[in-house]
Amino acid sequence: MTMRHLAAALSGFLLFAVPLCATAQTPVSLGLAGSNTIGQKLAADLVEGFATAQGFPSTQLISDAKPEEYDIQATRAEDGTQLRAHVEAHGTGTGAEKLLKGKADFWMASRQANQKDLDEAAKAGAAPVPPLAEMLAPGAENVIALDAVLVIVSPRNPVRSLSLAQLRDVYAGKVNNWSQVGGPDLPISVFARDTNSGTFDTFCALVKVADCKKTIPAIAKKMFESSEDLSDTVAAGLGNIGFVGFAYARNARVVPVVSDCNILSYPNGFAVKAEEYPLSRRLFFYSYGPQSKTAKQFLEFVKSDAAQPVIKDAGFIDFRPELAPDDYAGNRLDAAGNALDGGKTRIRPSDKHKFEDAVQNANRLPITFRYRAGSDELDSRSEEDLRRLAALMRTPAFTTQEVVLIGFTQAQGDYEANRQLSLSRAAAVRERLKTTAGFTRVAAVFGVGPAAPVACNSDANARFLNQRVEVWVRPGAKPAVK
Repeated sequence: MTMRHLAAALSGFLLFAVPLCATAQTPVSLGLAGSNTIGQKLAADLVEGFATAQGFPSTQLISDAKPEEYDIQATRAEDGTQLRAHVEAHGTGTGAEKLLKGKADFWMASRQANQKDLDEAAKAGAAPVPPLAEMLAPGAENVIALDAVLVIVSPRNPVRSLSLAQLRDVYAGKVNNWSQVGGPDLPISVFARDTNSGTFDTFCALVKVADCKKTIPAIAKKMFESSEDLSDTVAAGLGNIGFVGFAYARNARVVPVVSDCNILSYPNGFAVKAEEYPLSRRLFFYSYGPQSKTAKQFLEFVKSDAAQPVIKDAGFIDFRPELAPDDYAGNRLDAAGNALDGGKTRIRPSDKHKFEDAVQNANRLPITFRYRAGSDELDSRSEEDLRRLAALMRTPAFTTQEVVLIGFTQAQGDYEANRQLSLSRAAAVRERLKTTAGFTRVAAVFGVGPAAPVACNSDANARFLNQRVEVWVRPGAKPAVK
């Protein structure tokens, strides 16, 4: 039997580890299904890293007839133990059904799960289907890496930036010549990911293209399942435009994006880690129900420090904290008094000064504590970041540093209530650091309400990003609460 036939015969298993002589044993299985953004490369690299951590000397990739489906296998010569993984990467929208029918252990998603995913899985016969809140809870929802949707054009295209409004009009078919957005007199050729793609969904949601799943297919020259093929096609034509995940720019040129409140953003690593680039996103593994020992071990590896270099080498953004660029604090201070809501809210001078005091002699880490929608509970990434922050502050480079926590809110609602909420949330993070991670070296806690926003306060998606607790570090100082 050839390896291709063996892979096909075992396509019901994603991963198993079992001595070859123990044929009576039931193999331990692990399945990965869903996002092409994750599955095209990152999933394979994570399986390979996991295999190495488990003591397998090398792995072998076995592709089937479909390029988005493949197996990875490894064997330990000394005892014949095999390790096998099977990945099906046809888009985020295809993974929920596989997970909830028990045909995969992890649903790979390049956007957050939504009710439509669960409804579609139920229609396809999955049962039971959990409530959405249960799927979004830490433990079921696992943020495995960070990413950004990049707007790409040909390297020969002279356009230096595009606003979200311009992108909205291009992908709605209202703008069809580059001269309308500051470029040459040349027709715009629109390319996009396919409608099963989480990248497609994220682009539509963040750019706010109306009736996206009808509008874009109607005007696009081609829709792609493969991010690499899309990127290469866009790079080859002067009039082309497309969007891909962070790892797939390849030979195309990335165009900076201007938000609806005129913030020019470059998708650099820090901006994506802090989720301040307007097209930032998270990548997820969703799980549901009992897991095999191997599945648990694999997930532990994916979320571990050992997996972070693997994530970066695959072209994505890992969770290792880094200090902000040198001009970051100055830029934030310059904009601290603007609520970014069209002038509706006036930031109190006292809160602007409080922010200035908080960041004096301090530097920003990208760790940002955010909350589950409509809740005071930290979201799934933030739960992991409690551990990451405590571990970082125990490393030699940071043992003489102390943490400053600064709480922020959106601009809508009662100003004083928002200011109090920002302070109470920062204090709550300090308490969670103590109780969850055993970390007590917090020098100061501040709450500045809607001051110094990082996103527009003009719509719900952006306002959500402003509900946060930021982490800054500075040389040891006397503890204070203000």
